[in-house]
Amino acid sequence: MFRDIGANPSIDARRAAFSTAEGKLRDCSPAEADAVQRNSGAPYYAERGPTTLMVFVRVDFEGLKRTGRNAKDYPAEVEFSGLAFVRPETWGYFRRDADLDADWDCERLTLESPSAPKSPQPAYFPTATRAGGGVPEIPTAGLISVRLLDGSGEPIGGYRDRPQP
Repeated sequence: MFRDIGANPSIDARRAAFSTAEGKLRDCSPAEADAVQRNSGAPYYAERGPTTLMVFVRVDFEGLKRTGRNAKDYPAEVEFSGLAFVRPETWGYFRRDADLDADWDCERLTLESPSAPKSPQPAYFPTATRAGGGVPEIPTAGLISVRLLDGSGEPIGGYRDRPQP
């Protein structure tokens, strides 16, 4: 199933690039990245710092109808652990198809990829390192739980990393 790369909160779909025959990244417009994709190439999209927490809610059909008919902001209770600002080891670009195959798990792609690309089209193409500079400081935390509430404060969905004691 095709999923729009612009929906990934860790990728900046406005900053695209492609890998040249020499194994270098060349910046291009999003339209040019689409052309690269149509021609069986592998477009890359830039990593971005601040991200968005996406919550997918599975409720029964009646719950979906109520939510859709009463469109408004829904409050959420979010619990984190280990909130800190850090500089990652690397910063760079993700190959579109690898990012989609990894279900937008950017951390997995950066851990599986070497710090310097060995193939002309690696899944993750680092363009800066912490030691060399150019890596931004970003917030990081572990997600413990999320409770999505309706307008009356009743839970309509949620996630918990580990069972409650």
